[in-house]
Amino acid sequence: MGARRRSSGRSIWVRWMLLGSVALLLAIPTASALPVAVTPDPAPPRTFSAAATWAGTDLGQASAQKDAFSISTNQQVYVNFTFFVPTGGPNVTTARVQAYYFGSVISTDQVGTSMSLTTGGANGSAVMNWSLGTFTYLLAGVYRLSASLVASNGSTVWSENFYIDAKPVDHVVSGLIVFLIVLGIVELWSIVTVGRMPRKGRSKKPAPPPPKQWDPSTAPPTGSEGAAATDAPPAEPATEETP
Repeated sequence: MGARRRSSGRSIWVRWMLLGSVALLLAIPTASALPVAVTPDPAPPRTFSAAATWAGTDLGQASAQKDAFSISTNQQVYVNFTFFVPTGGPNVTTARVQAYYFGSVISTDQVGTSMSLTTGGANGSAVMNWSLGTFTYLLAGVYRLSASLVASNGSTVWSENFYIDAKPVDHVVSGLIVFLIVLGIVELWSIVTVGRMPRKGRSKKPAPPPPKQWDPSTAPPTGSEGAAATDAPPAEPATEETP
């Protein structure tokens, strides 16, 4: 009886040990479940970048004449520049907008830029209130414009071309129509008036008589000094011949 109790007690302890070992193995996380530390790749350095908008619309939307921005000749438009300059990059100081007419610059507007430091460089911006200026009431049609950023040394570091369709304002069109009507009336009146005026005949002057040729037979009598007065030209003096 005692031996049986001892063997049964040992088997119970063995079972508990096996159960504890299994529980311990289940509690220990496996290698696949352990979190793996991932080192992120360093971000590539930022390069120079720039963009500009015309009344809130990107300039690239009007890169062709058929997509030109429509404005009135006396309208003012805000042009916004934004750009990023990496560390050691150009010192951008000026934002510029130029208008071209048959390839020649007819107007130039420029403003200063503002910069703020950031990671890896500086962010910049500029705002321009642009208009056609002195050509407000003259330039009507499609024109090419160029927005650019200029460094302190005068070099252009970024530029983008776009087109505008400048249309005359209503009162200019009305004034032009009235001017053409008045001009047409004046021209018509002058034509009618000139047609009714009598034409004065021009008297032709008689042609002068032809010059008379000299005739020795009609020469006048000789004068008191014995020389015959004639209308013939004087004889040329004789020249001495050299031996």
